[in-house]
Amino acid sequence: MKSEYDFIAKIYDPVLYLVLKPIRIAVMKMLLKYKGKSILDLCCGTGNQLKLLSRNGFKDLHCLDISNPMLEIARKNNYRIKIYN
Repeated sequence: MKSEYDFIAKIYDPVLYLVLKPIRIAVMKMLLKYKGKSILDLCCGTGNQLKLLSRNGFKDLHCLDISNPMLEIARKNNYRIKIYN
């Protein structure tokens, strides 16, 4: 059964990536003092916040979302992120 997320997952990053990028960078800067801790991103969507954290040395990253299509995108490029549905 298709869900509304099938369509949204396809357009989410192309439409919102540039708008959300400064916010994601600001969040990363706020989290720098927790770099050695576990981080859980609830409603992570396509996982771009955790991908940014991973590229900047964060290690224990967890991603949770209800949308399988969004999580399929989050799984791309083999980031070290534990993904949960």
